[in-house]
This record gives sequence, structure tokens and C-alpha cells, in this order.
Amino acid sequence: MSHLQGQGAFAHGGGAAERPRFLHLMLPWAVGIVVILLGQVAVTLLVWDVIADRDPRFMVSASRTILLVHVPTAICFALGTWAAAGVHREPSRDSLLRHLAASLIPAVGIQLTVFLSQGDSLTLMSFALQLGVLLAGCALGFFADRLWSGRS
Repeated sequence: MSHLQGQGAFAHGGGAAERPRFLHLMLPWAVGIVVILLGQVAVTLLVWDVIADRDPRFMVSASRTILLVHVPTAICFALGTWAAAGVHREPSRDSLLRHLAASLIPAVGIQLTVFLSQGDSLTLMSFALQLGVLLAGCALGFFADRLWSGRS
């Protein structure tokens, strides 16, 4: 018996069913993070370079900030959550808790990074607004996945 035919989790060639459960989450997390980050980069370039023409005075209005920053962020979170949930496969997908973890952790992790990077400039109002954007985006993405896959 060679060392490649050991008793490891992948040695039997059983496929995804024999993988450790934690590894079922890696692909959805990676896909969700990539989709959210690419969406945020595209939105940032569009808003800052094209719409605002690199003028910070353009973003002074609260309605413009919500319309041009927070709504696109919610859409990016929804797309990332939907993409992560879409690539999450059986048998791990059958568990609602594991499916929630696979689809929501990328958006929550990115938002936690944003919260931590704001430091002292994070106010209660900005925290509440960003939390609402996160919740709305994650809910939209998760429910879109449930509707698309035919589950309720």
C-alpha cells in the first residue's frame, strides 16, 4: 500500500459526500467574497469616477449617499449571498444552519472588517445604517436563492 492510499478523508475517492463538513463551506465563502468585492470595486469606480467626478462635495447630501453608496452595497451583499448559496452543494446544503453559514458569512465577514477599520469614526447612526444595509442585502440574497432553487 502506497502512502497515497492512506486512511485520509479524500483517499477513498468518494467525492463530496466524504469530505469534512467544514470544506463544504470553503467554496461558497470564496465565491461570496469575490462577488461582493468585485461588485464593490465596480460600484466605487462608477460612483466616484463617473458620477461624482472625484468631487467629495457631490456626496454631501444624505439622500445621494444612501442612493449611491448604501443601496449598491446592499445589492452587492445580495449578489454575494446569492452566489455563495448557489454554489453550496449537497449534502451540506440540506442543513439550514450550514446553508445559512455558507451563504451569510462572506457578507458578515466583510462588514465586520469595515466596522473594525472605521475605528473611532464609527458612530451609532453609521453602525445602524450599515447593519440595516447588511441585513437587507443578506435577506434578499438568501431568499433569492431559496426562490431560485425551489425551496421555501
